[in-house]
Amino acid sequence: MTERKYNRILWCDLTPNGWSVCFETPNGALFNRLYVGYSKTEAMRRARTERPRDDAIVNRPPPRPRRHKR
Repeated sequence: MTERKYNRILWCDLTPNGWSVCFETPNGALFNRLYVGYSKTEAMRRARTERPRDDAIVNRPPPRPRRHKR
């Protein structure tokens, strides 16, 4: 039997701050992450492919580039 390549999404819930996603990694570890500023589709895609680097709880999108006024 082969090992899963992606994380398995257990549940996804909308909170006032963003999407709270609980997923199980292929080695059996469980993680609950909060995705702020993402759509549900993008949050699910990131949770499915995310590799747990550390125990950070909040993942924020990168800031948008600002135009300089001349």
